[in-house]
Amino acid sequence: MAEVELRIKKAGARRGWKMKGVGPGELEAFIFVRTHMAKVTIAFSQVAFSIRYLDSINLKHKPGKIHSAYNRWVTNLKNDIDVELSF
Repeated sequence: MAEVELRIKKAGARRGWKMKGVGPGELEAFIFVRTHMAKVTIAFSQVAFSIRYLDSINLKHKPGKIHSAYNRWVTNLKNDIDVELSF
């Protein structure tokens, strides 16, 4: 699990995500771009991971809606983690 966590952090760091562990198999990740901030939680195991929205600033979040930049940032993060973990 420590290796998986390290690889997820490495993948996120490439695009400016800051991460911290919040429990076994769980990270919180933040990205700041100009006046915008997105915060997600990444749950992971040896075989899978998931990314969930936690909070944001200046991304026009409403239930079921958010600025398109958020989706791009999270998609890039997911793809980078996939490559790093070779899922």
